[in-house]
Amino acid sequence: MEPARRQRDRRGPSPASLFGVPGERIGDDPWRTAVIKSKAKKRKAKGKKRKKRGVRTSAQNVPVKMLWFCGGHGVCLTDDGPGSAYLDQRQVRWFDRYLRGRTDADTGPKFAWIADDGQLRSSDAYPLRSADQLSGSGSGTLPILPGQSSGALIFATQAVNAVNVPVPGPGAGGNVVGPPRLKLTYRGRAVPQNTWVYAQFVNPRNGTVLGNIATPIPLTLDGQTHSISRNLEMVAGRAPAGGGYTLQLTASSSCTTCSAPPARSPSMASM
Repeated sequence: MEPARRQRDRRGPSPASLFGVPGERIGDDPWRTAVIKSKAKKRKAKGKKRKKRGVRTSAQNVPVKMLWFCGGHGVCLTDDGPGSAYLDQRQVRWFDRYLRGRTDADTGPKFAWIADDGQLRSSDAYPLRSADQLSGSGSGTLPILPGQSSGALIFATQAVNAVNVPVPGPGAGGNVVGPPRLKLTYRGRAVPQNTWVYAQFVNPRNGTVLGNIATPIPLTLDGQTHSISRNLEMVAGRAPAGGGYTLQLTASSSCTTCSAPPARSPSMASM
């Protein structure tokens, strides 16, 4: 598997998060788009982002800004940094520029994010330019049983029943931003054959799940060997030198924003 790439950042004068705002057509003015994304409700926000992407590509030279922050419809279990104060500031400046017509209003960087260390960082482009990547590999056997759940209603938690894959940290501190990539080969048997496991990254330095969310991965347990490659939910972390993560593949999650139907019968999967 390949976790999110370690990215270069440009530290701004104040903490940042991933930010953008969708706008409306006013008279003959072009579309102005801003996307504000809460890391605490990634799955719902991701759906909205897809819709706005279609709007953005319907016009040329559209101003777009994007901001990621820890908050929204969820629980922020790490330092939220400047949080809502920075978010409010960015929105007011955006409205100053595009509703009030103040051309001197500073609408901020194109992309900003508040990582799990509470620090604001920003970039003039997204996706960020890759500086390096973190990766790890491993294997194990996972019992998939009804009732063995991790997570809470609105956030993911470290799982007890899981296949754990260590992901070594970088040689120097770096940003882990974007969607990790999972490559999984597995074999198992169950009735019915179709079920799910949940992929999540645990930060061993504080015991939290990176991004506060798990990604459901569909499996076909028909006794044959299968492979699947899939992007996981986006994350925004800060890895210190030597500070890695643990990829967990767990049988179920109570997190409703990570929702997929639970396993319906006992089964075993080798991964």
